[in-house]
Amino acid sequence: MKTEFTCQVHSETLEVGISKPLVGYPSREIAFMNKQFPNNGIYSLQGCMPKSDSDRGQIEIYCPSCKRLALEYITPFWKKWEKENEE
Repeated sequence: MKTEFTCQVHSETLEVGISKPLVGYPSREIAFMNKQFPNNGIYSLQGCMPKSDSDRGQIEIYCPSCKRLALEYITPFWKKWEKENEE
């Protein structure tokens, strides 16, 4: 028996992927992204008390449309944050 889950926003079948771990409190931009695109599967929020394996990617289910739109939204912020870290 095959079980499929669907995205409540886009009504698409969710797929399995690997997300980046995010330790600590997420920025406003990431929190907004997660509200707008709830099944984006980009980050796995680890919280402030991470476990020993929290630096590894996590298996997540994601909606292809949520992920695509979330990447379009967050990419400019990633570039901005990279520039700030270089300075």
